[in-house]
Amino acid sequence: MPDRLLLVPVGTIPKILAKKGKNGYSITMISEEELSQLQEKIQLLEANNGLLQEIIGAQQKSIDLREKENSLQSQVIEALQRQITLLEQQILVLQVQLNGDSDDNHLLSAPTRFSRPSKSSRKKSGRKHG
Repeated sequence: MPDRLLLVPVGTIPKILAKKGKNGYSITMISEEELSQLQEKIQLLEANNGLLQEIIGAQQKSIDLREKENSLQSQVIEALQRQITLLEQQILVLQVQLNGDSDDNHLLSAPTRFSRPSKSSRKKSGRKHG
């Protein structure tokens, strides 16, 4: 675990820096300038932390949107697969009908097969042909 810094002000000058190490805390005297620099670093780190938190929030929103998009795409894919299945079934039915009809194509349709021959409205003249 990295060393953690603990700032302990003792009066105005000098300041004491307590640093936690493996064997407990070690105490070091620091000047006002060093203390000021450390405080500036802390402020910068806190500002960076805030920015990183905003970035994390934006990335989480992006992840959520992508998950919703993936869900919608999955629904579209499922609907298209169902439609393909139905179309394949319709194709099979039409192929069966086509194959069944091709066997009877040499026969005339029922009204043509069973209807009477039409009578000519022309009168025979009684003459021989030719």
